[in-house]
Amino acid sequence: MLILLDYPSSQDLKEKKDISGYPAALFNIAAKYAGLGSHQFHVIFPELPQHNNPNNFFHKKKDCPLDDAGNPRHKAGYLKSAYLPHYHKAREVAATHNLVLAMGDLSLWCLTGESLNDHRGTILYYDRGIRVIATHHPRALIKQQSLLPVVAMDMKKAWLESLKPRSVFPRRHIHIVESLGDMDAAVEDIYKAGEFAFDIETSNQQITMICFAPSPTKVYVLPIWFHSQDFWDEATELQMWLRVQKLMASPLRKVAHNSVYDLTYLMEMGIKIRFPVEDTMLKSHSNEIEWLKSLGFLGSIYCNEKSWKVMRVGKVKDRNKKDE
Repeated sequence: MLILLDYPSSQDLKEKKDISGYPAALFNIAAKYAGLGSHQFHVIFPELPQHNNPNNFFHKKKDCPLDDAGNPRHKAGYLKSAYLPHYHKAREVAATHNLVLAMGDLSLWCLTGESLNDHRGTILYYDRGIRVIATHHPRALIKQQSLLPVVAMDMKKAWLESLKPRSVFPRRHIHIVESLGDMDAAVEDIYKAGEFAFDIETSNQQITMICFAPSPTKVYVLPIWFHSQDFWDEATELQMWLRVQKLMASPLRKVAHNSVYDLTYLMEMGIKIRFPVEDTMLKSHSNEIEWLKSLGFLGSIYCNEKSWKVMRVGKVKDRNKKDE
């Protein structure tokens, strides 16, 4: 497994090490927890950026010389030509490993062009199917040590995935309810399972859809409101809500994330809830109090999922909206 770092600190340069000092100590703590085995380091840029600001590896877009306008593009601008050989060298080294742990935003960008904020902890692909998992650079742990268990979990995932010839993602069947008969069959299937997870989507203080998952591989989607109008006629919608009521008032085991949000909307609709409802957000909080609580974050920690938030079509503000 390759561990790709962006650039050295002044202490790294002084000691002629890939990583040294306190960041190295924190890295070793995370590596011990992760059970990290044989690995290799590679640092993309061999020198400190000017003023210790990584944006100085790039030309600002408005000031970029014409000769550099075709260079790889980062959110900070276009990579300066002086650093192109280092960029290509890092990509060549990465191509000789089956999995790369990219530590830091620049490391992930170098291989995939993607952002750490969008893809931390998830599996992406570089050239010829080489897998890339991104996490925070050890330097970031100095400013925010609560990230240490996050880095350790990402490192553990990367190491375990590197032992596999390929990564396997879960496959799911999504059934969109199109009739009362569909909904009756869904309720029957959920009862057979004996448990279900549920989630609602809202817009303008209105429930737009409800999802029920009786297993990790199957989900039923019940549309309620679509493009500012009811999806069903009044009589059919009432029958759909009666089936929702049957599920929520049942003794079946119920699971949700941030269930207070979902239950508030359902109860305002007059739906009676039979408790308890298990809440994955609260369970995670009781386990690791300093971790973020969003579903996206917990999915990257506990599951082998892709970054589903970035699959949304539309404006960035809608794509990155907070989990409800």
